[in-house]
Amino acid sequence: AKCIESRTHRGAVTLVVVPKADTEAHDLRRKLLPSQEILRHVERFLDERRLVGTMLDVVKPRYRDIALRVFLVRRAVGANERIRSEIDDRLRRYLHPLVGGRDGSGWAFGRSVIKTELVQVVEQIQGIPGVDDISMVDLERGVQVEQLRIENDQLPFLLSLEIVERIRDEVM
Repeated sequence: AKCIESRTHRGAVTLVVVPKADTEAHDLRRKLLPSQEILRHVERFLDERRLVGTMLDVVKPRYRDIALRVFLVRRAVGANERIRSEIDDRLRRYLHPLVGGRDGSGWAFGRSVIKTELVQVVEQIQGIPGVDDISMVDLERGVQVEQLRIENDQLPFLLSLEIVERIRDEVM
């Protein structure tokens, strides 16, 4: 959860709630969104404990959709399925709200996505000789970016991933 200043009412508080999920069995391709029942339960719980006069709004997180294209440098075309699957898993896990980020404690609300960090994540995978580039597209604006700026009530979500292989020319 993240508590932020309300955009609509001065002095009001907005609580953004991300539901807990089993990240081992959880499909990393789904956005974590709390049900209306969970939101009502949290709001009732906090309503009994808030200061008189405090306006409280409990909401779902907003996700900022991104598309990535990873350009791998290989000696020969044909990355095996294990490498493709591991790239997908590592990038989705890195951007995940519960297990993402550098330390694995979850992606922080409002933290920007920086392309160079994504390159480092992919380069740590065993069997990848190198990453030529990563193309990151902000799907909300429809533009390619080096850094995706995210608002304080937003989290990134990897909507699509494409892996492109380029042959490395060896100089003898």
